[in-house]
Amino acid sequence: MLAAYRTLKTTKEKKICGFKKKEIIAKGTAYFHEAIQQGEKAYDEFYEREGWSPNCLDFMQHLSNRYFNRAMFLLSVKDDHAKPEEIQELGMRDLQISRDMDVEIVDEGTQVGWNVRGLDKRFDVLLSRFRGHLSLLEMGYPDDFDLEEWMGEAVQLLRKEMKSPDESSLFSEMKPTGRQQQIETELMKYYSIINDISTAAKIAIRMLVEDEYILPNAELMAVMILERYVNEVDTGIKSDIKDALVIFRERVEYLFDDADAMLMEQRDRADSLSDSMSLATSEFLGKSSVHSESKRLPSEKQRSTLRQSARGDITMEMF
Repeated sequence: MLAAYRTLKTTKEKKICGFKKKEIIAKGTAYFHEAIQQGEKAYDEFYEREGWSPNCLDFMQHLSNRYFNRAMFLLSVKDDHAKPEEIQELGMRDLQISRDMDVEIVDEGTQVGWNVRGLDKRFDVLLSRFRGHLSLLEMGYPDDFDLEEWMGEAVQLLRKEMKSPDESSLFSEMKPTGRQQQIETELMKYYSIINDISTAAKIAIRMLVEDEYILPNAELMAVMILERYVNEVDTGIKSDIKDALVIFRERVEYLFDDADAMLMEQRDRADSLSDSMSLATSEFLGKSSVHSESKRLPSEKQRSTLRQSARGDITMEMF
């Protein structure tokens, strides 16, 4: 529902999948309310049966995520809701409930030996919370969410685990460089939002120069930051360099959208990253514009929906 609402806001269209914004708001609000009610009931039964067990705390994290997800939805749709003040109050209350539950999970988890959640899951929760509050900052909500505390915990966790990376669950699915890029992507966005483009550009340069492989969303963010830097901060940079940055950014966007299209269409052929990148690169080099038509590229609405669904500022439940 949130991705659908954001897609309508971005594309300025009237409907998506047959639903108008008002219908999306009504259905989304009802869905989140029902999910939280069922979660609360199931959690009470779980706690009565097991107490502060690892399984119970793990379930509590899912419930906390539901409160956070509803907060993100309500605070995003507030301006299009019939009762914006009430919706904002409820959204802010949900944020506080989620925050209190997150703290309780860590405290109780430490007492039971912290086999409650793997470090990778804790890291992902921190990133999700940070991304969510960055989205709220972009929407104009005040900067009173202790963002630096969340990101500081993630940075400390990363640095600690990098001392013995082969033994850490934090790197079971992603290597240290990838985890660092995840943090730096959000930091670039944060500094961009508060208009500290110089700091954001330093992070972008480090990533582009030092890392051999870069996550697609991290690379796109880094290039966009550098483009903004040469246009707003260091305006004395030669025009040919600025033009080269524009071409670079368009190429990264092309590859990014091409990867999205391949995921969306679920083609039967092998679609390894190297194959898709080499094909997209050859098409790019052989055409005068990266915006030339491609059968594999999605429409503007599809591309917007894909990106809105992959923002990472809400948490999908994985049981």
